[in-house]
Amino acid sequence: MNEVSELAQDLNIPITYTDTDSFHIQRSGIPTLNKAFQERYGRAMVGKDLGQLHSDFNDLVKYEEGSGVEVYASQSIILAKKAYCDVLRDTLGNTGLHFRMKSVKDTSIQKVADADFGGDVASLYRYLSTGKPLWFEMQSFKRMLNRSMQTVVIRRRIQFTNSGCMLVDGLVEGLADGLVDDEALGAADVDE
Repeated sequence: MNEVSELAQDLNIPITYTDTDSFHIQRSGIPTLNKAFQERYGRAMVGKDLGQLHSDFNDLVKYEEGSGVEVYASQSIILAKKAYCDVLRDTLGNTGLHFRMKSVKDTSIQKVADADFGGDVASLYRYLSTGKPLWFEMQSFKRMLNRSMQTVVIRRRIQFTNSGCMLVDGLVEGLADGLVDDEALGAADVDE
């Protein structure tokens, strides 16, 4: 991942979000970056093998291999590491969403979006980007001493207070190398 980010910096190709295993990068810069990576390191940057990057967005919508249909983010709302929402488009004009928020389940995010934002998850992320808090409820299971399981409801107040929130308009590609990273979310994450 360091090779890619350093090369992008050398080529003045902006990376708008990076985490241990993923990038959000301007779509127009990928061919240049891929070619320069091949020249510098003697291997392909983009692919499905271990250590290669691939688009996470293409995994969301299944198209026939070789169809030429590409999925990209027309807008990204980045709150913190592991907390972002991508408004997706494909080259056929279809739209969708790709969203993550460490410690909050997607179903909980959708439930709050349905109740308070007319079902618009991107609006929920825009709201959080202003520094205002939201409450999320999630069901979990607790093992009791008698080895039975009990359903519990966890209420979590999420507020992003840092100035690192950003809104990125444009054609953005989400790339990942398939690794898993469980670092803590860079946000005020308070259980009350």
